[in-house]
Amino acid sequence: MSNRMMKGLVLFLCCVFWTLAGCGATPQDYESEMPVLDMKTFFNGEIEAWGLFQDYRGKVIKRFHVAMTGEWEQNQGVLDEFFTYSDGSKQRRTWKLTRIDAHNYSGAADDVIGEAKGAAYGNTCWR
Repeated sequence: MSNRMMKGLVLFLCCVFWTLAGCGATPQDYESEMPVLDMKTFFNGEIEAWGLFQDYRGKVIKRFHVAMTGEWEQNQGVLDEFFTYSDGSKQRRTWKLTRIDAHNYSGAADDVIGEAKGAAYGNTCWR
């Protein structure tokens, strides 16, 4: 599996874990899982990911591909995302990321209301 595909898979798994975060587990439950997810290393350089949107019945209503470029300087990062959707539409989002401490991160983007917060423990990221 190529490095790009591996990064896309890990990004997808992070999204899955973010979705399951409300199901009773805590981020610390995964602290001993390997390999450790270092967000500054993972979201550095070129990254590709794929995803989809489903309606309430589980029917896929739209797919997307995202090409990202991440750069970090100390504890500040920028993640530039370029989305291409299955309906032909395109979107760009630029995240400004901050590593707060060994586990916690925050992020903001011009087209997102409020501040995103997340944590990384072991090989898992959490919102």
